[in-house]
Amino acid sequence: MCYNEPVDKGSRIQTSSSGVNDMRYSKIIFVSQDDTYRGPIAATILKRIIGNKEIKIESRGMVVLFPEPANAKGIEVAKRHGLNLARHTARQLSNVDFGVDTLVLAMTERSKQKIYDKFVNVVNVYSIKEFIGSTGDVDIPYGRSIEEYEDNFVFMETLVKEVIKKIESL
Repeated sequence: MCYNEPVDKGSRIQTSSSGVNDMRYSKIIFVSQDDTYRGPIAATILKRIIGNKEIKIESRGMVVLFPEPANAKGIEVAKRHGLNLARHTARQLSNVDFGVDTLVLAMTERSKQKIYDKFVNVVNVYSIKEFIGSTGDVDIPYGRSIEEYEDNFVFMETLVKEVIKKIESL
């Protein structure tokens, strides 16, 4: 499974005729280092918010050596917010993930640059903060407390909402 279905769909953002439902991207991929927390969290949040089955929302990792499950603390924090990461399995980013109708959002500038260095025919790749008009990287709370994962989740949710605003303005 490339994205994770929410436990409870919750409320959705209403979009206008020029909104997310009609955007030019048919797929959005969030890229993190190992596809066990940041990317899957962002993908799951976006899926819950837009609830659009016509747009594929996925996550990938820069370095995935084997199909690893989501981070345990990430699973717990997602569950607190009515999301399910328990069935997520890390997947490696590959050349087939790029296309003119695919938006690829990396969690760091370094990952974005590695994507450009490693893959051919790369288009529509940005760091997530660059895409929304900001700078910097999305920190990973690996090895930290569950409270710091919670804070990171709230931050990721804010970023994803900004991504939606940006896409709707295109």
